[in-house]
Amino acid sequence: MVAVYGIWQHTNSLKQNKAWIFPLGYIAIFALSLLWQSLRIIYRNTGPGKQRTKLVMHSHPGRVACLTVLVPRPWAVSSGERVTLTIPGLGLFYLFQSHPFAISWWEDGDTGKAVSISLLLRPRSGFTKRIFDRLESGRVYTAWIDGPFGPSTVGACAFSSRLGDYGHIFMVATGIGIAAQLPYVKELLNRHRQARVRTQRISLVWQLDQQDDWESARDWLQALVKQDAGYLLRVKVYDAQQSASTVDPQLFGSHELIETHGGVANWEEELRIEVDQQKGQMLVTEEATGCPIKPSAVRLKATEELNYIWKIDDPAIKPLFDKHLSKHSTGAYIQLCQEVGNSFHALSCDSLQSQLSKESLADQLDQAVGEKTELEARLETVEKHLITLQQSKIELEGEVRNQKSINQMAVQETQHWMSMAEYYHYESLRYSEALEQILSFAQSVRSDLKTVS
Repeated sequence: MVAVYGIWQHTNSLKQNKAWIFPLGYIAIFALSLLWQSLRIIYRNTGPGKQRTKLVMHSHPGRVACLTVLVPRPWAVSSGERVTLTIPGLGLFYLFQSHPFAISWWEDGDTGKAVSISLLLRPRSGFTKRIFDRLESGRVYTAWIDGPFGPSTVGACAFSSRLGDYGHIFMVATGIGIAAQLPYVKELLNRHRQARVRTQRISLVWQLDQQDDWESARDWLQALVKQDAGYLLRVKVYDAQQSASTVDPQLFGSHELIETHGGVANWEEELRIEVDQQKGQMLVTEEATGCPIKPSAVRLKATEELNYIWKIDDPAIKPLFDKHLSKHSTGAYIQLCQEVGNSFHALSCDSLQSQLSKESLADQLDQAVGEKTELEARLETVEKHLITLQQSKIELEGEVRNQKSINQMAVQETQHWMSMAEYYHYESLRYSEALEQILSFAQSVRSDLKTVS
């Protein structure tokens, strides 16, 4: 209503005859969008035989939850897709509040379409924290979803042609960030069985943030290596909570394609190994923040506790970093996902200090020379300005001297005319006195003549 009133006031001030068309058009567009979204949600969450969307939460150690959503209308899920989830059971305030989640896993039915999708999360605040605190593990809840949104990058892939066109794909993940990589592995393996991709090797290196992270994706990893009939997939898991031992690696899963190691992954060494065993064109997928950050530690709004800062190259997206991640809409999530690593990236405080301390003397000298040249140019400009001011001062002093001479002459002339005025005034007084004496004498003579006659 506020927006409609604002549009009406703005267009009405233009004094147009049909200003009412603008707010009416806004209302029509808003109503159509709302109707389309409502119909889409109703269609997605209802099925034949009064089927409705159901949700089951499964808790894992380390405060990780897996939400399994049973969908009444199956669809062919593609990697990279996401949905917005609403759970009325969280409370009245959350009845019309939705939250975006990336699809981490899905199970296909007899038709080859997904009958259930899984969403992996670690609660932080707001919606996700409410899910973890209010929902009971294993209990069935009513929910509804909207989507799916986002295309698969196994097909068209951002700046490259197709992900499946690469012969060798090297993936890295930390913590529950594994949930972002698993859908691509799953779809690549499915398309490889159908001879629709050129990929010959998929290497996945997973660094656990917590030892319990393993439980959140263990079953999915084992399912992937089990369906890998072409032996494309190699999985390495590093657990920082355990020290490296001489018995490493320990092998798990079908075909023993899952290796577990103690300690922290050496990313450079892992990449070197993959390059040595490279098959065809190689693609490396990783978290694109710019420095190693645990997913649970990613924050948009800077705080004193962060050990990194955001370097933002595009001022247009800077307002996104003024709010917390959970306060943004789906559109902001899409923009952040598209721009991360391009328009902004993270810099660790340690690396920032290291970069500042490792500036070469040549760069410092070039900077000093540039500053000296700039100062010399400024000094030359100031000197020219000073010379101009001095010339102006000399001209003004000459004008002042001329004006003083003119003033002195004027004073002297004034004094002369004042002296003349005083002289004539004195003479006029003297003549007045003489005239009075003459008049007095004439009157006396006249009186004497009258007496004699």
